Amino acid sequence: MWHTGEVFSACLAELSNNIVGIDENAEVVNNLNKGIVPLKEPDLEKIVRRNIKNGQLKYSTDFKLLTNCDAMWITIDTPLEKEGWGDFSQIFTYIKKSLPYLKKGVLIIISSQLEPRQR
Repeated sequence: MWHTGEVFSACLAELSNNIVGIDENAEVVNNLNKGIVPLKEPDLEKIVRRNIKNGQLKYSTDFKLLTNCDAMWITIDTPLEKEGWGDFSQIFTYIKKSLPYLKKGVLIIISSQLEPRQR
C-alpha cells in the first residue's frame, strides 16, 4: 500500500467506491484498519477512518478478497536498480500472486512512484 496506495485507496473510497487494499505487511494493514497511515497527508487519516467506518474501505493481507473486484489498481513504490532504471519485479510479483483470484475481464491498473534517476 505505502504512499501511493494509501492515498489512492482513501480517495477512491471517498468517491463512493468499495475498496479493498491488499498488502502483505500485516502491521501496515492493521494500522490502516485503525486509521493510522504510514505517511502523513493533509486530512488523509480522517478520510481513511470515515470510509472504514462507513464500510467503503478495508485493508487486508488476503489476496482472495480480489475475487469480487472489477478492477485491481497496483500501487507500489518502485526501487531503482544500480543502473538507475526502475526495478519492476515487485509489480510482477503482485500480479502473479493476484492472478488466481481475478475474475475474467478485470481491469488492471498500475501506478508506481519512481525515485529520481541519479546521474
